[in-house]
Amino acid sequence: RGRWFATSLEYYFYNFLGDHLSLALTFLAPLYWIYPNANVLVALQPAALGLAGIPVYWWAREKTGPAPALALALAYLLYTPMVYVIAIDFHDIVLAAPLLSFAAFYTLKGNAWRFAVFAFPVLLVKEEVGLFVAMLGLYWMLGQRRWRLGAGTVVMGMAWVLVATKLVIPSFNPDGQYYYLGRYASLGASHEELALNLFLKPSQTLASMITTEKVRYVLHILTPLGFLPLFGHS
Repeated sequence: RGRWFATSLEYYFYNFLGDHLSLALTFLAPLYWIYPNANVLVALQPAALGLAGIPVYWWAREKTGPAPALALALAYLLYTPMVYVIAIDFHDIVLAAPLLSFAAFYTLKGNAWRFAVFAFPVLLVKEEVGLFVAMLGLYWMLGQRRWRLGAGTVVMGMAWVLVATKLVIPSFNPDGQYYYLGRYASLGASHEELALNLFLKPSQTLASMITTEKVRYVLHILTPLGFLPLFGHS
């Protein structure tokens, strides 16, 4: 209706861009022109997560064969946290799952062009996705020895996060700040302080990371998989 990123959520009294830089939501508008119903999102969420399983199968098939690969793909689709995501309300970050999955697959394959097709658009999903893209850039550098591509990807991912959280989102927020940075207030009040204290105050950093709640969360994620992700490699 031309009211870009207006929201009716009761705890927002400002444009949604003042909370998250989720530009990818714009591409959902045409779906509402066709069928203006929230069921569009209900169907879209499992579809996105399902598509993310395709590269999982492709990579596993190359390493283990068709039958074990199918079992691994099914394990991904039936993974308890995955089912839980589908069972609750819609979250825009789910749109990043298939794009990141394909980007990671083509990173492992060393196909730079196809990696770019998926890695660059995924930045539009949410501001923190730039961190994931930066991690893929590190793999291009260290795993594929593609130093220029990897360094450029790291810079692009981190630059996206900084521009989004320091400039764009605060400009739409009535308090002129990025709300979620406050969750790390114990490490610093600004991006710069936070980045410095991560290295200058390691004990304080570990104390904020290793809490009962966070350890329990990690255990809930890894236990159903037998902690195998910790030992995974390409």
